[in-house]
Amino acid sequence: MYKTVKKFKHQQAQQKRNRKIRQYIFCGISVICIVYAFRELNSTFISKWPVILAWAISGIFVSVFIIKEMRTFWVGVFFSGAIFVAVPLFLNDVLSDGKTREFKVVIMHKYHARRRSSAKVDIEFAEVNKTVFANDDQQVDSSSYVILELKRGYWGYYITTKPSKFVKE
Repeated sequence: MYKTVKKFKHQQAQQKRNRKIRQYIFCGISVICIVYAFRELNSTFISKWPVILAWAISGIFVSVFIIKEMRTFWVGVFFSGAIFVAVPLFLNDVLSDGKTREFKVVIMHKYHARRRSSAKVDIEFAEVNKTVFANDDQQVDSSSYVILELKRGYWGYYITTKPSKFVKE
């Protein structure tokens, strides 16, 4: 009888260890997806609110079925939602046509560098407002247009391929 109790405790310890390993792997993949998603959202011309909504809905849906403890529920929503946002952004980039196109876009608003923020401009392209950062105030003041080098992604969203150029005419 002593051997079966010892074997049972060993199995429980093994299951607990395996569960912890799966949690660490899930968190690691999720952190990578979060970093990738934020990086891709900055370089992709896509509206932010549908992405945030998809992140929240998919995270809640997955967390309801996976997370058993309420204290980790919202962390699970954030982490699992990141995976469902990063995968379509990854496919949009990897399965793109690969052809770069140049677009000349009018600058809507100019912002000068203040303390820790750098000079930047607001543009509108493909019905999406985007902020483009500049090196210095002189570059922003002397320009009226931004030249964007973009490629069309698999889902139809444009992705920046190179840093933007600021031009006067």
